[in-house]
Amino acid sequence: MNFEYNDRNNTWQQSERVTGFRRCFNANRIMLSITTVAVTVFICLVAFFLFGGNNAAVINEDVKTLRLANIIYRHGARNPTRSYTADPYKNYEWPGGLGALTNLGKQQLYNLGVTMRKRYSGYLPDDYDDNDIYIKSSAKSRTLMSAYTFLAGLYPPTPKQTWNSNIAWQPIPVNSLPRELDPMLAMKKPCSEYDKHFKAMQESSEYQKLNDSLRDIYGNMSLYTKDSINSIRIVEDLYTSLIIQKQNDLKLPEWTDTLDHDRLKKIAAFSLSQITYDDFMIRMKGGPLLLDILQNMKNKRSHELKPNRKLFVYSAHDLTLVNILKALSFKEEILPDYGATLVVELHKLPEMVDFEVKLLFYNNTYMAEPHRLEMPTCKSPCMLSMFEEVSQKYIPVDWEKECGNS
Repeated sequence: MNFEYNDRNNTWQQSERVTGFRRCFNANRIMLSITTVAVTVFICLVAFFLFGGNNAAVINEDVKTLRLANIIYRHGARNPTRSYTADPYKNYEWPGGLGALTNLGKQQLYNLGVTMRKRYSGYLPDDYDDNDIYIKSSAKSRTLMSAYTFLAGLYPPTPKQTWNSNIAWQPIPVNSLPRELDPMLAMKKPCSEYDKHFKAMQESSEYQKLNDSLRDIYGNMSLYTKDSINSIRIVEDLYTSLIIQKQNDLKLPEWTDTLDHDRLKKIAAFSLSQITYDDFMIRMKGGPLLLDILQNMKNKRSHELKPNRKLFVYSAHDLTLVNILKALSFKEEILPDYGATLVVELHKLPEMVDFEVKLLFYNNTYMAEPHRLEMPTCKSPCMLSMFEEVSQKYIPVDWEKECGNS
């Protein structure tokens, strides 16, 4: 069964066409003993009540071979990060301020934590143990808060870990680097060679042609906003702000009715995609996270993972997801929804010498079951040795040196 990205609703969904981003649902089959009808009914009932349905039972089978999971997600719903001169809501008091995680965003990441707890039931112990999980976050308030709410859903305190009977929560550490030192999640660490590539992209004839095709949008938006709208990135920011206002039941100005929603969404998706426009840019922006994930899996395979963790979690941004997907050789231009999640799992089947890498994707935090993705350059079963080989293209040997920082 094939899947393609639908940019109208930000989801991967079933398609009759074969695309570069192919997805294989695990067949929803449960291997049941058929010795007696009574045994069959019993197993079905257990699967339903314990795991919530057939898909969960399949996932439970996956857990038997699971050796490591890497989870990368976008933070939850947030407030706008910017306003504009003619914005009727420029003085609106957004709870927590511009860019802050909303209550909905907190609930979304809590729900994601609950989903992951169900998925890894039988693999991840109920009791929190620092040796089982390591979580990294971009040093932004909304990603840090997303990490804490995710962990609240993943690790509700067991009776022996309950420290206050009035609070169903326990403190769990989240690690981060200052944004200006982080090349992996915030991707704000300076890289002079990358800046040269980005500038060359903007000056290319192809980019200039695209920019010229958007002059009508720039002109109309500048007229109505009373701001100078002259770049793809500014259009993305403005479009996102308008969407958030609408999602918060704020009546938008009449001029927004004239906007071509589908066209703006494609512009916004390209705005994220342009950050990894060529192979070098992918190496610098997606490579560090890919290297971290690969190293986690290699260390697990060689028994050198100390502590011997079960789960690595990365709390990050839409751009982080776009960049890591590019580093995994997916080419589609996407707009990850709040809480969209990529999972890179490492499995060991008894009949296989090597370990298998599986990619899963949750479009949002409301999905109970993920889509199975097939990496374009590492067809299923994607063995770790092959995954490592095809990943070298986008992994920097020396990030600082390649950036021209040393």
